[in-house]
Amino acid sequence: MDFIESVQDIKKNIKTLNTYLAKERDTEEFKYGAEKIRRGRCFIVVCDSDKHSFSPSRFVGYKDNNMFSHEENYERNGNYTNSRIMEVLKKKLITEKNNYSKWIELEKSYKLYCDSLGVAVITWSRKYWDMG
Repeated sequence: MDFIESVQDIKKNIKTLNTYLAKERDTEEFKYGAEKIRRGRCFIVVCDSDKHSFSPSRFVGYKDNNMFSHEENYERNGNYTNSRIMEVLKKKLITEKNNYSKWIELEKSYKLYCDSLGVAVITWSRKYWDMG
């Protein structure tokens, strides 16, 4: 699969993922999207009306991605998508070490987001790009 080339590509993939998450909870699409959120480590964060949404880089980083092409991409790798997203956004990841106050704010929002989706938070370190 090709990597994203623009912010528009990123937004398109975020919209695709959010479409899955807007489905009924017992659908394959919702379960797929929720599992991507639960298992993600690096996220693009979008704030809309005081609510944050989180999209994992490994999904968002491939051009025109969807649940079928993503699962068929056996070479998918978050390290590659992270590098590409960093190039496109021209932003570094927000981590616990480089911007603790912003990271803790996003981490709290991530946990609330997971709760709203009904998914358990995995206790590993996460990183974020804040698109505002």
